[in-house]
Amino acid sequence: MRYRHLFTDAGAHQLLARNQLAFDFCAKFTAYLFALAQGPTKTRHEGPFVSEIKTPGVGRRDDVNVRFSQRLAPGSVFTVNLHGGIMSPGFQAVNQFRWAAIITLTCCAGGLPRYAGMQDELAKKLRVAWVADIFDEVSGIITDTEEMYELAQARGYFWQPVTTYKKPIHPFHIFDPILPVPTGSFYKGTSMYVPDFLRVVQFFRKNKFNVLVSNTPGVMGMLAMAAAKYLSLPWVDIYHTDIDYYMNDLSGRLVKPFVKNPALFFLKQYQKQADLIFVRTREFYDLMVKKGHDERKLRYYPAGVNARHWNPENADRAALAEHGIDPEMTVVIFVGRITKVKDIEFLLRYFTEEKPEKAVCAVIGGGPEKDMYEKKYAGDRIKFLGVQRGAALQKLYASADLYVLPSASETLGKTVLEAMASGTGVVVSDKGGPKDYVTHGENGLVFKAHDYDSFRDTMNALFTDRAHMKSLGIKGRESISNHTDEKLFESFTRHIAELV
Repeated sequence: MRYRHLFTDAGAHQLLARNQLAFDFCAKFTAYLFALAQGPTKTRHEGPFVSEIKTPGVGRRDDVNVRFSQRLAPGSVFTVNLHGGIMSPGFQAVNQFRWAAIITLTCCAGGLPRYAGMQDELAKKLRVAWVADIFDEVSGIITDTEEMYELAQARGYFWQPVTTYKKPIHPFHIFDPILPVPTGSFYKGTSMYVPDFLRVVQFFRKNKFNVLVSNTPGVMGMLAMAAAKYLSLPWVDIYHTDIDYYMNDLSGRLVKPFVKNPALFFLKQYQKQADLIFVRTREFYDLMVKKGHDERKLRYYPAGVNARHWNPENADRAALAEHGIDPEMTVVIFVGRITKVKDIEFLLRYFTEEKPEKAVCAVIGGGPEKDMYEKKYAGDRIKFLGVQRGAALQKLYASADLYVLPSASETLGKTVLEAMASGTGVVVSDKGGPKDYVTHGENGLVFKAHDYDSFRDTMNALFTDRAHMKSLGIKGRESISNHTDEKLFESFTRHIAELV
């Protein structure tokens, strides 16, 4: 037996504001469930995720009807969840049931007035399915999705991230995969996943979405394109992936001639089906115009960052000691997927060969190639800290002296903006998204992509003038005012509203 969407993190504030009886029922029903619970009480905080209540082992995650939960304004007062340890900020108590289910009670004190009547005209107009492919849990796609989802929820939008993956990931609605597709050399050791197409289409129709947004050009992106055509809905593509770079630098020599041109031809035809194409950098915008895309469909969609979340005030050098790092050292960090794609070996090679005095490199993140790099480079000068999230990651960003992203394939480079917002100086390559908001010598340093000598000289210059490293961090924070997540969201929703 299954109970769907009795109360969810998508929000019940408007309902409760209008109906005191609903509030009483919510409280009494929750108390009744807690009375059934047994075992020790424990507290956990992981953030809202799946809006479903079900008996374990019965039914599928992808059979969820989100219509009720997302019709309401965001910020639930009470959340009951019998299958996860999923919570929202505030008072949380989790009781373990004898059949291993979990109940979550969330009380957001003072939250009710904030959301009541807050929906603007666009929020009433748009019902957005935000579709993406997930390769692993360390991904800028996930971070970008989380931030857009939270902004949408705070403004009362019907906005549902959708993907297919082997396990739950906040804040996505998950479809169980029926087939894995290995990504080969692109993201070594990972796979894309194929869901049941008919279930996805049924989900889109059932929840009355009126805009489908593809955040990746993979299986889910193609599925969203096909579903939009089938359902006669507008379809929006976000150009995240530098396919040309992947074909040139990551494909085998024997395979490349047979793969590159067909892949680029497919991508162009795929994008031509879109009603709007959002492009993350000026460089790629100009490139798409040059390749013959209709400029009337193109929209510039730069990176945005939550400057309230990523902030210099999070600095806590004592937190470095928890990871075996001397707080007195100059700390250089990398955050992201640990893979060849990110050209991370430039940074690791630099610390191994140049051995900068009183400095340590902290590599934060995971991925299928992490163990290989850790085995080769880990030591006193290079620490692998694994995946860090939430407050722990905020402290590491703000406590570091320098952030380095050697990658030449970034169409966005969100982690660079997170570092700048945290008041940490940055070093990036001259290719890809970060150079749109990093000006060499002013709010960061830029080296020549794929050129280790240029990278080494840039790093050496900073280590001979460490005061300059600090000043870059201060100027970086000052320069991100035009790259906030709120401005990005407002611009994006205005553009997609043109299609409805």
